[in-house]
Amino acid sequence: MAIRSEPGGPPGHRQDECAIRIAATGDIHLGRPADEERWTAAFGSLRDRVDVVLLAGDLTTHGVPEQAAMVARAVQVLDGVPVLAVLGNHDWHANRRDEVAAALAEAGIGTSVHFIPVHQFSAYAELLGPDECASVPVTDRVAEEMLSLPLYPDLTDSDVDLVAGRLTDLVTADLSAPDWAAAS
Repeated sequence: MAIRSEPGGPPGHRQDECAIRIAATGDIHLGRPADEERWTAAFGSLRDRVDVVLLAGDLTTHGVPEQAAMVARAVQVLDGVPVLAVLGNHDWHANRRDEVAAALAEAGIGTSVHFIPVHQFSAYAELLGPDECASVPVTDRVAEEMLSLPLYPDLTDSDVDLVAGRLTDLVTADLSAPDWAAAS
């Protein structure tokens, strides 16, 4: 990612300070060719004006890989600007999350899934009551199937290597072996 020192700026701005230009949007709901054309033009207008683009949920209308491919094509006009995305509930509608994430990854778009159902927070659980909280078993199941990996500004390269190495070991191991989790 390019970090630039921008000339000028607000009063008190020092020339040697770094500025990262971030564009963020969400709920773009691509699903029709006209949507792709409109967002391709919008993303194209950001080229050379931003250092990173953040896409916050509901990238597709129905969560099918073909719609994710539309998103991928639309951001290609950014020509090397990193694009990071978090999938939203519309991106899950077809229950093809992994295919959607793969279609985005092919275009260099990193994705993350992070979801804690609101009824699992104590304040909402008290407000909603036990019957209401028990009425969403699919939500609870989906939340249990998600995994968030470490991601924060001070994450060191060696920490990244450790996480990546361990994940590689886990996915390449025979997960049916009873002692796979004990391997170090």
